[in-house]
Amino acid sequence: MTKKKMFQIQIADKIIRSPQIDCVTFVLYAKLIQLYHLRGSQSDTIEIDHAALKYFLNIKSNQKLKTAINTLYDAKLIRTKIDILPKNQPLQIEINSFFDLRKTGKTKEDRFTYTQMPYILLERSMIEKIGHTGIRLLYYFESYINRTKPYHHQFCFTSLRLIHKEIGLSENTILKYIDILKKSKLITIKKHKLELAGYDELDKAYFTKYNNHYYVELENIHTLYEKLK
Repeated sequence: MTKKKMFQIQIADKIIRSPQIDCVTFVLYAKLIQLYHLRGSQSDTIEIDHAALKYFLNIKSNQKLKTAINTLYDAKLIRTKIDILPKNQPLQIEINSFFDLRKTGKTKEDRFTYTQMPYILLERSMIEKIGHTGIRLLYYFESYINRTKPYHHQFCFTSLRLIHKEIGLSENTILKYIDILKKSKLITIKKHKLELAGYDELDKAYFTKYNNHYYVELENIHTLYEKLK
């Protein structure tokens, strides 16, 4: 039986691969895009209780939430800067809806390239399981995968050095969350070792190291979510 298509949250690849956007801020941005669409895309201003927002995104402090909001403001992804979180009234955030072609009047040819993942990835239980960093890495790997190809070609081949350059994580952090994603069965890794490439004029062997192949197991996102519910 074919599963009903689930709502997908699309994020521009240039944002997914921006070292200026930390992982907590990235997940907050994804949630704001979700709320924008859930509320009919009529208004760029999103109203939400900030305590609820913290809870659902597993953000531990007001300061961390405020920092994430202001990081989005500095990146021009929202138009709201926060000095003090409001008391006894909703938090209002105006999102930059450049991604909404109906409002911008842009055509598909003018769009950035985007990557989409199921909205359930942003559920609190999933964030607790794989972390904000795990979610960012899933989007990152998926952003390099061509889903029009057969499965055995649907992989991201990247290096730890490139991941560090593009999203600003340390090598130890990358390896930690790759292991979490692998144990959660959300990615499969095909490892590549050094291969003999030939010999130089002094008869010394030289080798080629190919990057690992990372497969994002989209169906297992649904499986893990059902298990955690």
